[in-house]
Amino acid sequence: MNTPTPKVRRTLLLALSVITIGISYLWSQNPTAKTTAMPSPGASDDWVHLTFASVKPDKILEFNRLQKEEVIPALKQAGVTVRRGFTPGMFAEYYTFVFGRPFKSFAEFDEQNELVKALGRDAANALTEKLRACLVRSQTFAVRNFPDLSWAPRTPLAKTIVTEHELAPGRKAEWLAFMRQHYVPAVRSTGAKSYIVQETVFGGSTNQVYTLTGFDRYADLDGGGLKRKLGDEAYAKLMEKLPAGVVLHSQRWLSNYRPDLSIGPEAKP
Repeated sequence: MNTPTPKVRRTLLLALSVITIGISYLWSQNPTAKTTAMPSPGASDDWVHLTFASVKPDKILEFNRLQKEEVIPALKQAGVTVRRGFTPGMFAEYYTFVFGRPFKSFAEFDEQNELVKALGRDAANALTEKLRACLVRSQTFAVRNFPDLSWAPRTPLAKTIVTEHELAPGRKAEWLAFMRQHYVPAVRSTGAKSYIVQETVFGGSTNQVYTLTGFDRYADLDGGGLKRKLGDEAYAKLMEKLPAGVVLHSQRWLSNYRPDLSIGPEAKP
């Protein structure tokens, strides 16, 4: 089995961010909820369990089939009501699948695995082996959303702009203050349909934060981003309020929501 290069591993990690757009209904019912400075496991509904899978190019069809015909039915049988699936959009690295599910407490991970619960241990192990044969690599993460900085419809939009920022160690509080006081209000003023801010807590760098901007179709990108909507002068004044050195570097690309690989009211077979 080939080991992904550092560049590939980083791209795969970035893809994880997009999944929380699919569970945004958890906080859309409570848009005024507050968050604490440090993560507090089990204290809110804003946690997401993410799994990404880097699939062998010649196993894409089989992986899709297994998900639709075996994994999703088993998860539903086990009582899972929400799971979102995403794949890369244009201008991104292909063959990566991302799945995300909300959770309320880390105690949930002490319970029996859903596939075992639905199929029994022997059948679950057999299905896991079939999935493993399709993979180059897989990894899981715990991500926390910032509900006071986020809004989205209950059903994920078709596409997402994913932006990852690597922050300087110890300066996340400054970035969050900038987002709360200046940047997010500016985004709201443009009428954006969906905007989510999140951080990785377990499984990756704690200095990585993400913003997710949902949209309906690629033609929507022709309208430009925040800079074009605000104007050059207003945007420059906005960014002057971000303390120097807080953001070390940023990356951006696109992702597609996959209803056929999802569980939820809007999911399609």
